[in-house]
Amino acid sequence: MNIYDPTDVEWAMTTRLDSDKGIMIFRDIFGHGLNPNFPDYLGNKVGYDATQPFPHRPEFERAAIKKMLLDGLDIVTPDITVPKG
Repeated sequence: MNIYDPTDVEWAMTTRLDSDKGIMIFRDIFGHGLNPNFPDYLGNKVGYDATQPFPHRPEFERAAIKKMLLDGLDIVTPDITVPKG
């Protein structure tokens, strides 16, 4: 998974994060002074453990979708009408 891709991060958090053990709060950590939650540059931060457990197990792997060409297929989308009123 790519930690710089928000879609991958969201996927890992929704499929791998154990909310009982995987959410950490770090108290009185140095932060930016322009953040109103960090008076005197100290405040709380949150960390998430959305890593795959070790040893790796197949149920924590991301499913892959088989790529296929859509050339030659007739794709029909029905007209949808919304009733007024």
